Amino acid sequence: MIWSIKSGCSGTAAVSKKDFFKKFKSGVVIENGTVYDVAKLVKRYRITRTTKRKYPINTTTGDKMNKFYLSSRSVNNLQESHRLLRILANMAIAATSHIDFGVVTGYRCKNDQNYAYYKNKSKVKFPNSKHNKTPSEAIDVLAYKNRKPTYDMKYYIYLAGLFDGLFEIALKMYREETNDLRDYVLRWGGNWDQDGELLTDQKFDDGMHFEIVRG
Repeated sequence: MIWSIKSGCSGTAAVSKKDFFKKFKSGVVIENGTVYDVAKLVKRYRITRTTKRKYPINTTTGDKMNKFYLSSRSVNNLQESHRLLRILANMAIAATSHIDFGVVTGYRCKNDQNYAYYKNKSKVKFPNSKHNKTPSEAIDVLAYKNRKPTYDMKYYIYLAGLFDGLFEIALKMYREETNDLRDYVLRWGGNWDQDGELLTDQKFDDGMHFEIVRG
């Protein structure tokens, strides 16, 4: 969900529910040029926000849902990402019952990519990152423990195994949906050379990072 708030890239950015109520009190809000009723947006926002609940209910079907699901911010960050990564992320959040996560980065503009480089969160400048492709061929995820962000690598190893285990199924779904029959492989930032030896044989560990590479 994209709100009309200034950011370093396009001039729009996602905001939290708290910020939503602070910034919009007029009864309507503009999203991508369309005017929406606030009450309806709040209802939609409540359904998609990331929380650790016991058996949230799908308000459309009435069915019990997995306790983890992607927030509005995560969905927004996936919008400019490759369709295969969108399928994979949604499959992973539906499958996990132990580790919650959100998608914190999809596409990065020039300002954001170069800032990540200077902060040593990336080894390349714009436009040499998979995050700079259109659509983005990389996403960064953030794990949560007891509803709080965690950077403990053991949680990202778990997520890497989860993403890897689901990738072939996601790829099959992607091919059926798009008729794109090219080969893709998933690469994790904790195992850049994909040799199965995690973290110990590389100089730059990025456990939050997942990208697709054409085979």
